Amino acid sequence: MEQKNLLPESSRFFNKLLLVLLCSIAFAAAVNHYEATALVLRSILQVLYPIFVGVAFAFVLSIPQEALEKILGRHRQMRSHARSLSIVLSLTGGIIMLFLFANAFIPQFIQTLRGFGTALPEALHEVAAALSGVPTLQKYVVELESVDWNQMMQRVQEYLASGQTEAVYSAVHTTAEFVTTMVETFVGIILGIYFLGTKEMLTRQMRQMLYAFCTRKNADHIAHIGGVFRQKFYAFVCGQMLDSFIFMMGLFTGMILFGISHAAMVSAIVVFTGLIPMVGGVIGGAIGAVFIFVESPTQALIFIILLIVLHQIDSNFIYPRIMGRSLGLPEVWSFIAIIVGGGLFGVLGMLLGVPVFSAVYTLLGEYTRNRLKEKEHMP
Repeated sequence: MEQKNLLPESSRFFNKLLLVLLCSIAFAAAVNHYEATALVLRSILQVLYPIFVGVAFAFVLSIPQEALEKILGRHRQMRSHARSLSIVLSLTGGIIMLFLFANAFIPQFIQTLRGFGTALPEALHEVAAALSGVPTLQKYVVELESVDWNQMMQRVQEYLASGQTEAVYSAVHTTAEFVTTMVETFVGIILGIYFLGTKEMLTRQMRQMLYAFCTRKNADHIAHIGGVFRQKFYAFVCGQMLDSFIFMMGLFTGMILFGISHAAMVSAIVVFTGLIPMVGGVIGGAIGAVFIFVESPTQALIFIILLIVLHQIDSNFIYPRIMGRSLGLPEVWSFIAIIVGGGLFGVLGMLLGVPVFSAVYTLLGEYTRNRLKEKEHMP
């Protein structure tokens, strides 16, 4: 009887050991052939790109869509069409916002680029004249004034013109990649609309598969983890959009009051870069400062002071109130999430690092508290 009881335990142990060995061998092979592994992963991600876009689009659009569906569902006449009407209204609102952004950003951006080459030397000479009264900087001012900026800009143009063949090939290649990405993005948006229309069915099917292939305990754990990630991403998207909008309106109002140029363009840049947690507003403001500097270094200095003041107000008062309660992640871990995410996955990692880290932080906290309760050492 004892041998019969030991055999199943021994069999489960060897199965786990075999699984660990197979995973170790697969991991070692992937590391030894990392170039081939990276190529395969890149190909898989490229194939799944429209699906990722569809999921992300559906998730972001579901925020206004669910609110509109609840409002429309209160009326009996619209209850049967509440889902389709809410999707159409959400899409229309998104298109209008993109149109307003393009109308505010693109014309000023093109105009600024056209005058960049001629306005930059004048701006630098204005800075040199302003700094000439500082004795410790006179040496550097003389070197700055001795530079022939017009000749330097002409050399840059000649250098760019000398590689016309390579530039044309690069432009064609970049254009082809851009068109392919746009087509895949459009397909992803169409998928996202389908995901929104059938989200209950898709959720039900995924739960059925989860509970069919896993034990109830493991399925409950996985469902809980998915719920935590969804809640954190939902809170993050809502909070970042609200914080970015508040920062943009404050910056736009301040620029209008102080008579700083390119108010609409810079505010449009800030509202998009502001989606990057905590540092996005500064990145967008730095880009805007370059364009303002070309026209007026004095205005650029006022803009930088305004940006610093607004960023301090946002970081110390607005952002913690909006994001602190919903995400429950201390600021030090937010900075670590941005640094690690940006180092691993670039801008996308900076965007997604905070909600992912917040979800992991919450789950680890729950696991730690449960373990301490089991050991009866809860402080």
